[in-house]
Amino acid sequence: MNKVSIIVPVFNVALYLERCVQSLLRQNYPNYELILIDDCSTDGSGEMCDSLAGKNDKIRVIHHSQNAGLSAARNSGIDAVCGDFITFVDSDDFVKEDFLLKMMELASEFDAQLVQCGYEKGSADCFSERQNLVKTQSFMAKEALCGYRIKSQACCKLYKKELFDGIRFPVGLIHEDEYVTYKLVYRSKTVAVTTDELYYYYQRPNSIMGNVTNVSAQYNRRNDWILAYVERITFFEKENEPQLVYRTYEKICIDIILRYAEMMRVKSEINENRRKSYHRNFKCCYPLALKKEHIPLKRKLFYTMFRYVPKLTGRIAAQLKLRG
Repeated sequence: MNKVSIIVPVFNVALYLERCVQSLLRQNYPNYELILIDDCSTDGSGEMCDSLAGKNDKIRVIHHSQNAGLSAARNSGIDAVCGDFITFVDSDDFVKEDFLLKMMELASEFDAQLVQCGYEKGSADCFSERQNLVKTQSFMAKEALCGYRIKSQACCKLYKKELFDGIRFPVGLIHEDEYVTYKLVYRSKTVAVTTDELYYYYQRPNSIMGNVTNVSAQYNRRNDWILAYVERITFFEKENEPQLVYRTYEKICIDIILRYAEMMRVKSEINENRRKSYHRNFKCCYPLALKKEHIPLKRKLFYTMFRYVPKLTGRIAAQLKLRG
């Protein structure tokens, strides 16, 4: 039976850590290790990690001597894994008890090097009782990257350990997943995707990406995603993958629309100028995005609408929650 290494970065999450860890210790897939990376917490989270490890030999704890950020914590975990597969769980999130079992079953069924599950998002302490129609598919790497099913976040996924050979998360940047996930997918032979909601993405009101008041305060760092896409375009140009280059331009267009819509929620002259800047960038990327093959007609129309009537389209995007 293959072993799974679960990597959980920990920083000042004393209110949520126990819930996260207990959801992982309840897994009905027996062969796993849980690596808690204490990124120099100041709220007692590090001590909690040690206490939890003292009660269960599946848990290992790594303490950073100084706060280095999410990417560095994940990298420390990757360097320390003993498993055949890796998965990441954020320390304020939690999972269903069959999370590992179902993900490993899909990896085996499809001979997949990467598996992605669905997730529920909210601020509850447990999963809701809602029933979603579960759909599972497998894709070749290029097909997965060209489509609309693969999410950029590192969580909600299971990875063959070898995918990370020579690949690590960039330290000091936010949107770090955007720099890494596409490389792992591209390196995979087969990717399995299920809509089964096995992961709960907990939204804290004070999280970096969860609070609209951070749109202005974090504006410069939030634009790390642009650098990630520039790097991605360069990567696929070197690989001679024009359709994946055009798909990246399309993702830029999608993200611009989403950020434009987000900024409309905070009325200010600064945000008005930033929205205008976003729209100018969109008009540069728009022609290249439309070169991607097999874009659904509704998406093409939506992009064209934003090209000419951005405020109206932004309001619609906020309602539809358009995703790439």
